[in-house]
Amino acid sequence: MQAKSSKYMVVGRIGLMLFQDRLAEDGIFYFLNVHQRDSMIGRNLRPAIVEGKTFDLLSKNYQLDTTVYQYLNELLEQSEREIYPRVTLHTALYQYYAEGTDMFLPIIKGNDDHARVTGLALFKEDRYIDKLNVHEASFFKLLSEPFRGGFYQVQISSDSFASLENVQATPQYTITKDDNGLHVSILVYMKGVVSESGDLSMSAKDLTKIKELGIQQFEEQMQTLVNRFQQRGIDPIGLGDVASSKIRHLNMEQWHDTYPSLDIDVNVDLTVIGSGITD
Repeated sequence: MQAKSSKYMVVGRIGLMLFQDRLAEDGIFYFLNVHQRDSMIGRNLRPAIVEGKTFDLLSKNYQLDTTVYQYLNELLEQSEREIYPRVTLHTALYQYYAEGTDMFLPIIKGNDDHARVTGLALFKEDRYIDKLNVHEASFFKLLSEPFRGGFYQVQISSDSFASLENVQATPQYTITKDDNGLHVSILVYMKGVVSESGDLSMSAKDLTKIKELGIQQFEEQMQTLVNRFQQRGIDPIGLGDVASSKIRHLNMEQWHDTYPSLDIDVNVDLTVIGSGITD
């Protein structure tokens, strides 16, 4: 490759690691391990899963005024701000090695003359076993990390929605242990500006309705995700990691045994702000 390139090629300049989905189903730790041993690799290297052949994704004619690498890297970076939690080689390796959390990576797919993020790949150890679509990944982000700048919709009726923009969210985890066992509670603080409200006006009564429906729908979406993780025996939120830091002498083997049947409650504290030309 160096004989064909006018630029000096070094592994340390790698910014993306792309794995075909079929390869990821068999395990990717070997490849992550190769790069973690290289002192020249930067911490901000982004690993991602590709739906279909990686070669096809990289060789498409995107008709860009930038390189394919820059295009794909910026696509993932932009999606990371609003759709899924931050992912780097460093975070992926931490999730792999930690006893109380499981790895997740973004999924990207080539489509005609453009590429798009299609969701989030969930791992058990280093094997890709499940996928969240973009909608589900955005609710997983609410459960996983503090952020600001998200966009969400609240369904008002069968054909009417209210849009919440500039959403700020912070998850808070409470894990306690008593004679009855472990208790897990997730409280997500959310604050958003209503930019579109369907058929509703921006009266105090309507804002209260948007808030009540939003709390109900957000809690339902996130509770469904948590239950799904328990059924698959995976912990991408990292609740086991939180539990080990909060409960002294926690037996992690016992945690893994009880995790699928734990009562994990998700609650939302939503603040809705009205917006308009007079604000």
